[in-house]
Amino acid sequence: MKKMNLKTMWVFTLSILMITLLASCTSNDDKKIVMDDKKEMSSDHDSGKAMMTKNYVDYSPEALAEAEWNIVLFFHADWCPSCVAIEKEINKSGLPSDLTVLNVNYDDSDDLKKKYSVLTQTTFVQVDNEWNMIKKWVWARNVDAIVSKLDTSKTMMDDKEVMDDKKEMMKDEEKTMDDKEEVMMDDKEVMDDKKEMIKDEEKMMDDKEEVMMKGEYLDYSSDNLANSKGNTVLFFHATWCPSCAAIEKEIIKWELPSDLTILKVDYDKYNDLKKKYEVLTQTTFVQVDNEWNMIKKWVWAKDIADIESRIK
Repeated sequence: MKKMNLKTMWVFTLSILMITLLASCTSNDDKKIVMDDKKEMSSDHDSGKAMMTKNYVDYSPEALAEAEWNIVLFFHADWCPSCVAIEKEINKSGLPSDLTVLNVNYDDSDDLKKKYSVLTQTTFVQVDNEWNMIKKWVWARNVDAIVSKLDTSKTMMDDKEVMDDKKEMMKDEEKTMDDKEEVMMDDKEVMDDKKEMIKDEEKMMDDKEEVMMKGEYLDYSSDNLANSKGNTVLFFHATWCPSCAAIEKEIIKWELPSDLTILKVDYDKYNDLKKKYEVLTQTTFVQVDNEWNMIKKWVWAKDIADIESRIK
């Protein structure tokens, strides 16, 4: 009986040792798996950082001051799944060289939210070099969606000035070559070829400039009204009006003729203009002359062609 008990105790003790050893091995394996997972996460994180473009950076006044061309503030929150998804797309695809996106911490930027009337995360605000808002929208599926939302009219004007300067430089260069032509007759054929190339390039820029010239659709202001060219039409628009939204969608969708400027007048704000032109309802259009006198007035329009057909 004593031998039996002794044997049982040995078996029990051996079982305890085996269980302890097995648990130790399992614990070590689990720790190794966790460490491997952490290494993989760290690698993914480093890879993500490497993919980030130099023109997608955290917001700071210095970063905003150094940004050029198209500048967009992205109001981002770490706890927002949509923000994380958009940021992932930006890091994955990269940004065009003429676009800078500044990541604004939504939770710590009350001054910027107030300045640009930002009410929710995933808001994008396009600003100019003086930090004035050009355009604002909420959410974007990917980088292409961000680019498609940009208002490039100001950039196009800057491009036009650059091209004008370049054309002037090329004219000066052409004159210099003409002077050299009298002295270096042996190089006349080479210079003629170069002049021809300059003329071709100048023609290409003229063609590009012609493409860039188009009508404008702007928010109403006295300055915009004073600077408008060609036919000027006031569009009395209300944000709460579905018909106004539908007409505006058509205006934005199609390119305006170069001789047409449409100024969007806030129907709820400019009571003086409503009184001046006897406007009784939103979706009213008023064509005015250079002295702001009414030429013609009508209500509603189906599209750009409809607006053009009504202009005197």
